[in-house]
Amino acid sequence: MAARGLLGGRNASARSRRQADAASDFALLNPPATRDDIQQAELLLGTPLPGDLAESLQCHNGVSA
Repeated sequence: MAARGLLGGRNASARSRRQADAASDFALLNPPATRDDIQQAELLLGTPLPGDLAESLQCHNGVSA
């Protein structure tokens, strides 16, 4: 029983660290790209962006370091 309690404590501590890391990672995400932003990138590149990339950019436009 004692080992189970110890492992439970480790798991809770690891979960807490993961939650803190996720929150700090989330804070680095840029706001979503607008349809205009995506169209400007496509014009600059001379080709349409793949649909999944354009969709991802509309969720968040990269990260800030």
